[in-house]
Amino acid sequence: VTETQGLLDPSNDTLLLGHITDPQQLEDIQKSNKPTRRFVVIDQEVFKIYGSK
Repeated sequence: VTETQGLLDPSNDTLLLGHITDPQQLEDIQKSNKPTRRFVVIDQEVFKIYGSK
């Protein structure tokens, strides 16, 4: 389990990189020039809390 503040903030990379435990792999991904794409699904309860931010 990983706890983080601002999970839905686009500058927060926890959803993308929080599961990576290998420091070398994490460094390689962070140095990559490939654009980052995200697809996030929000359920009704989360929408009630955060709205359409």
